[in-house]
Amino acid sequence: MQRFAAVWHASPRTLMGALLMLVVAGGLAVGSGASFTSQSASPGNMITAGALTVSNDKKSNGTEGAIFHADNMKPGDTVTGTVTVSNTGNVPGLFSLGMATPTPTGPGSDLSNRLRLAVDELNPSDAVTGTPLPATLVSSIGTTALGTWAGGTSHTYRFTVTWPTGLTGDNAYQSSGLSLDFTWSATQA
Repeated sequence: MQRFAAVWHASPRTLMGALLMLVVAGGLAVGSGASFTSQSASPGNMITAGALTVSNDKKSNGTEGAIFHADNMKPGDTVTGTVTVSNTGNVPGLFSLGMATPTPTGPGSDLSNRLRLAVDELNPSDAVTGTPLPATLVSSIGTTALGTWAGGTSHTYRFTVTWPTGLTGDNAYQSSGLSLDFTWSATQA
């Protein structure tokens, strides 16, 4: 049995080149798994819903009450009442004043076809700052826009009901009554 042995003879330059190739390949293998990284956290993010709520100062024992009341009214009489309405929420709202269809009572003719209603906005000194509803026949009142109110704001209004003089046919309204229901509404602005 003969054995053959192969001997490889390489020049030092070839050995150095092979060794350099091994070092570069090793560096690439190690370097390819490394990269720069960084992080920045923003924990505790929260969202809460705002509120749009309407209230007025005519509440008694939790029940909303009347702005005005007149007994035994006759031609030439005027009755007034004030109310302060508030956006007690924290969201701005587009406010309006609405009136339900008037409810006549009594044996006489419907007073909503005779009486006039005006609504004035007042400042803290009770001076008129605007008239969102000029004197209008009660039977023809609809919804009145009052503008956009920021959260936590209040507005005071004076309601004036007048029975004009000099109209013919007032006798037909004797012993009549009229119930008026107002609603303050707000929609998110």
